[in-house]
Formats: sequence, structure tokens, C-alpha cells
Amino acid sequence: MDKKKRREDYINNALYEFRGGMARRFYYDSEEVPYVDYFYSPYDDMLHASGVSIPFHYKEEEISYGVILNSLEKLNRAVMEYYNQKGITLYEYD
Repeated sequence: MDKKKRREDYINNALYEFRGGMARRFYYDSEEVPYVDYFYSPYDDMLHASGVSIPFHYKEEEISYGVILNSLEKLNRAVMEYYNQKGITLYEYD
């Protein structure tokens, strides 16, 4: 197995465990955009969602619950800003 694929599998497994086996999505209280899928790409080592992306340049031993949480919060904010620029306000579920 090549290094990129192994890293992709490792990060995808970490995201899966973080979400407790749930789909990798941000959910919003919006009829226009009820959810946005996010994913990790080994080709640019970034997390992507709906036209935005953030770097995820952590070594495997650095990846923790806190790192994933902070990265997803940053990505979620970027998604909300992206849609806000398009005139769509996204509200998170409480």
C-alpha cells in the first residue's frame, strides 16, 4: 500500500471514530443547505467541504480528538463564511 493511501485510510478512520460512525457532514438549520459533506484528500493533504478547504498537515502521531475537533470547527466556519458570501446564512443545530 502506498504512503498516501495509508495516510488517507488512517485519517478517514480517525474521522469515522471521531463522529462515532456517523456520516461526515455538517448539519445546518437551513432549507437551502441542510448539510454539507466534508472529506480528506491525500493529494493535497487538506480537508474539503463545499468549495472550501483547510490544510491538515499533521503527522499521524499528532492527530488527536482535539486536533480533529479544531480542524472541523475551522472548516465549518469556512463553510459558513462561504455560504454567507453567497447570501445564505447557515445556522448550526444546538
